[in-house]
Amino acid sequence: MAARRLLPGQEKVLTVTVSGGDADGLLAALAGIADKAAGRRYLSVRPRVCFEAGYDGFWLPRFLTDRGIDVTVLDASSFLVPRRGRRVKTDRIDVEVMVFTLKAFLLGDKSVCRAMRVPSPEEEDAKRVSRERVQLVKQRTRNVNRIRGLLNLHGIRRVQGLHGGDWRAWLDRVRTGDGRPLGSHLLGELGRQFERLHLVIAQLRAPGTERAAIAEQPGM
Repeated sequence: MAARRLLPGQEKVLTVTVSGGDADGLLAALAGIADKAAGRRYLSVRPRVCFEAGYDGFWLPRFLTDRGIDVTVLDASSFLVPRRGRRVKTDRIDVEVMVFTLKAFLLGDKSVCRAMRVPSPEEEDAKRVSRERVQLVKQRTRNVNRIRGLLNLHGIRRVQGLHGGDWRAWLDRVRTGDGRPLGSHLLGELGRQFERLHLVIAQLRAPGTERAAIAEQPGM
């Protein structure tokens, strides 16, 4: 990953390359930046780090905070951007915007962006149950729609076994709109779709118990 640095008294943002996930390499890069600042007689400077909230989650701000480094996680959707015309968008420009946005934010201008609170590991883990359930519900809907779509292609509107029952026996006896049995390849695909559907339904039952247990915990 390409990290950007801005030293005190400078306006040009410089690049330091660190491999993705290399936390120790990032610490070394930050130490190097601090040394450069000290060499310019900014002896009291301490690093301030920011990054956009995204797929990396919150492990990195916790890692840096535990080592005494000031970290701000920014909500990219809250960035103040020009309303006139289309802004050129590249990775370099995006990161430069983030650097100057953090500078303005730290100077007291809270209108330029919104900082996010870093959850504790326990808070983040507790959210997994509801988030997994959301994904399972979406997957269940996709499976049901796929089954209905395949059967609709052959004039079959009423579907049995979507929420329980012997769907295999139903598939063997159901007939197409023109009175024919289902083809072997179609039967195979439908069988696999039903298996996926009922696996998801079974998994949906487990998080309910976990959610109830979490709800009983103090502060949840």
